[in-house]
Amino acid sequence: MRLLKNVIVFVLIISGVAGALSAGQTQFSSTVWLRYFTTSNFYIGRGYLTLSHAFTDRFCGKFRVNVLTDEIYPSTARVELRLAMVSMNIADNLKIDAGVIPVEFSLGSMWVYRTIPNIMCGEQSFVAPADLGFDIVFKPFSNFYITTQVLNGEGFDGYNENMNNYPSLSLDFRYNTSKLITGVSALFEKNGGLSGLFEEEKNRFVATPFFRMDMGKIDLYSEFVYGSYAKRWMAKSSLGFMVIGIMPLTPFFEPVARFDYFDPNTDNKDDGETQILGGANLYLWRGDNTMFSPNILLQPQWRITNYQAEGAKSKQEILVQLQLNFDTQPF
Repeated sequence: MRLLKNVIVFVLIISGVAGALSAGQTQFSSTVWLRYFTTSNFYIGRGYLTLSHAFTDRFCGKFRVNVLTDEIYPSTARVELRLAMVSMNIADNLKIDAGVIPVEFSLGSMWVYRTIPNIMCGEQSFVAPADLGFDIVFKPFSNFYITTQVLNGEGFDGYNENMNNYPSLSLDFRYNTSKLITGVSALFEKNGGLSGLFEEEKNRFVATPFFRMDMGKIDLYSEFVYGSYAKRWMAKSSLGFMVIGIMPLTPFFEPVARFDYFDPNTDNKDDGETQILGGANLYLWRGDNTMFSPNILLQPQWRITNYQAEGAKSKQEILVQLQLNFDTQPF
C-alpha cells in the first residue's frame, strides 16, 4: 500500500502541472447544508467546495474539501479532504481513477440526500464514502458496469494516519439506466497478521444488493446490507435494511417516506432498532439554465426510532435541513 500511495501522489502532482498548462474546461460547485434537529444544535452538516477540470477529452481531475461544524459543539469547525483524484478514459468502455476517490458501493456514489439521513451503508458506517486508492471501471456492454477498487481501507478521514494498516478490495456490479439502477456490491478487508502483542487483526466483509427504480409517480430506493467483522478479541455480524419512497408530485414538492431496520450485532437479541421517517422536500429555487445554477431545497422531516431493548423508550425527532447548491457552467 505504501507503493500505491507514492504512485497516486506522483500522478496527482503531474495532473496539477498539466492543469496549470491545459486549456480544457473547468467547473466550480458548492454545496452547503444548514441543519437543525430537535435532539441537537443548529450546525453546518456539509460545506462542499469542489473544483473539476478536464485536461483533455479523456483526462480530468477533481478536488473537494468539506468545511463543517460539529453537531455537539457547533462553535467548532473542521476541514476534511473528501476528493483529490484524477480520471483517465483508456477506452470508451474502460476508465481508471486514482487518489482520494469515491467508494463505489451500493447507492452511495449517486445518493443526493432526498431524505436527510444517509443511505443505510453510510448512516450506520458499514462503508466509508471515500478512500485513498485506485479503481478500474469496465463497461462490458450497454448500461452494465463492473468496478474494482483497491483501497487503503480506513476511509477519507484515516487515509493518512492509518496508512498501510488494513487495505481493502471492493467489487461492484451494476445495471444503470435513467429509470433503473440495480446491482450488488462487496468489500473485503484483511490484515495478514499481528505486528505486536496488542495489535488487533481486522477482517471485514460487507455485501449489499441494492436498487433504485423511477416509476414515474414514485421513486423507490432499497438496500439490504450485511457486515461481518473479526478482530483479535471480538467477532460480530451486523445487518440492515432500508426502503425509501418519494413521490415527485410537482417540480417543487415531493412527499418522502422511509423505513430502516438495523441490528448492530446479530448475536444479541435486544439491540436492534427500527426507524420510520416522513416529511417532504420543497424545491424553493431551481436555476438550471443560469450561469451559477442555484438550487435551494428545504427539507422538513420527522423521524421516530424504536429500540428492541426491554424498557427502552422511543425517540422522536424533527429534522430540518436547508440545502444550498451552486454549480457554474463549464468555463
